[in-house]
Amino acid sequence: MWRLMTGITFLIQRLYLDREPGFSEAHKKLLEKAWGYIQPVFPVDKSKEIIMLFRMGYAPDPSAQAPRRTIEDVLTY
Repeated sequence: MWRLMTGITFLIQRLYLDREPGFSEAHKKLLEKAWGYIQPVFPVDKSKEIIMLFRMGYAPDPSAQAPRRTIEDVLTY
């Protein structure tokens, strides 16, 4: 199962590219630890941006699913 995890990339980007990111010291340490896991896999300089990150793994099927409308219900062409 693939899960999109872009939130952490935005937080890391903010930590390293924003002049005043506003994170507590504890949060900075957590983000730096996360960067330590990500950077060897995606060797990107801190001044660059990682756009997306995915988590892969195995899990049981969801216990519920949100109802989905068909494309014809929401798109007129």
